[in-house]
Amino acid sequence: MTDFHKLFPKSGVGKQHQYLIDRLNPKHTILDYGCGKGGTFKWLLDQGFKDVVGYEPYVEEFSAVSRLDKRYDTIYTLDVLEHIHIDEIPWQLFRVLAQESVHIIDLTPAKKKLPNGDNAHITLLPPDVWINMFATHVGKPIHHMLDIQPDPNFTTRTRLCLHIKH
Repeated sequence: MTDFHKLFPKSGVGKQHQYLIDRLNPKHTILDYGCGKGGTFKWLLDQGFKDVVGYEPYVEEFSAVSRLDKRYDTIYTLDVLEHIHIDEIPWQLFRVLAQESVHIIDLTPAKKKLPNGDNAHITLLPPDVWINMFATHVGKPIHHMLDIQPDPNFTTRTRLCLHIKH
């Protein structure tokens, strides 16, 4: 896997996305899988969520594999899965470590390129393919939507938002 935090040191500081607030239960234990530098889960803590931790293999502060040794009520990813090759997505981890998961997947090519010239969003799939992949490997989404927002780098940025009960 590519260490995006070394390639793009200003990335991974966190995003605030309303879908997380709408779908996560503030009383649940929650794992932010692929948390970057922890900005999103810290934002959730500021919003009143009680028990949110992050896991990021490439950021020492959040790289303790022991974070993957316990069960959580919910796991979420935000702009993570498009950076992982489809064959390396930890489908079983989502299913085993939590009773539900929330995923927000960027469907728009990234502005950034990898050293080999490939787009930093190495897994760009249509929404229906992502939905079918989750249904096959994790569970059928109980809710999904497309979030289309203006973006300074593109006309719009499209994200697929999924909520899955395992």
